[in-house]
Amino acid sequence: MNSFERKELKRSQASGKKWKQKAITRNKQLRLQKLANRDLARSQQRWKEKYFDSQRLYESCQSLPVPQVESQVDSNQLHLIMISICVNLTVNCSVSFRSVPKILALISDLFQSLSIPLQIQIPHFTTVINWTLRVGKYVLDRPLKPLLRSWICIVDHTIQVGTKKAFVVLKVPHESLKPHGALTLKEVEVLYLKVQETCNGVIVSELLQNLFQKVGYPSQIVMDGGPDLNKGVRLLMGRMGQPLKVTYDVTHLIASLLKKKYQHHNLFNQLLAGLSKTRNTLQQTALAYLIGRYFRNRSHKNQ
Repeated sequence: MNSFERKELKRSQASGKKWKQKAITRNKQLRLQKLANRDLARSQQRWKEKYFDSQRLYESCQSLPVPQVESQVDSNQLHLIMISICVNLTVNCSVSFRSVPKILALISDLFQSLSIPLQIQIPHFTTVINWTLRVGKYVLDRPLKPLLRSWICIVDHTIQVGTKKAFVVLKVPHESLKPHGALTLKEVEVLYLKVQETCNGVIVSELLQNLFQKVGYPSQIVMDGGPDLNKGVRLLMGRMGQPLKVTYDVTHLIASLLKKKYQHHNLFNQLLAGLSKTRNTLQQTALAYLIGRYFRNRSHKNQ
């Protein structure tokens, strides 16, 4: 056997081995495909039997009489649902108190036009006000818990018509602060609210100390330049033995700077007198909403 014949023999042996390996692989794939087809046929038969069983069950149920079951809702549950709807409309949806009964009447008329038996007693808007006030009182009277995150305290006195003052303390978490834009109601929480005839620095200090002992001390206090608040915060820092970061809001700061610079100017005093007269004229009228914060600040400083 010469060299050419030996090369041909080796080539034929290698080709035979290659085709043999391909045949083995194809046989394995064929067996796997047969098993998959068998499982698919079994699954198809099983689902077909389930379909026919469910169809027979449906046909048998169609011949049975359908019992008429009347769903009854407890009147107390319906009353609580109505209170929840009204309060959520005013608090979470910013709907006015007078608009809540109109919305409920519209929904009731819609259900009646669709022949849906829904009978609800629509409350008066004064009832909605009372429900909302009760929820707010519960929120204010609930026990306070220690604040684990850093927060900012905003204190202020709000004055309505009369001699009583409302002392309010707000909590603003640090994560709620934004580089631009004002805070919203969802980002501010009322920690304390008290209406009182008289208020001075000693009372403010005691109120803040009792509150901070329950919830913890804030990292910053934001307030206006009222003398009672200034004295109360100074007394509080003296009792603590450590200073607190106090920040004055920009509106009161600018008002104080303007007053300090122009308080001896005749035109400036005439302007203040005219603004105070305008405020007294507008309050308790249909134009009372035009009374700006400046008027409230001026009234606060005068008292």
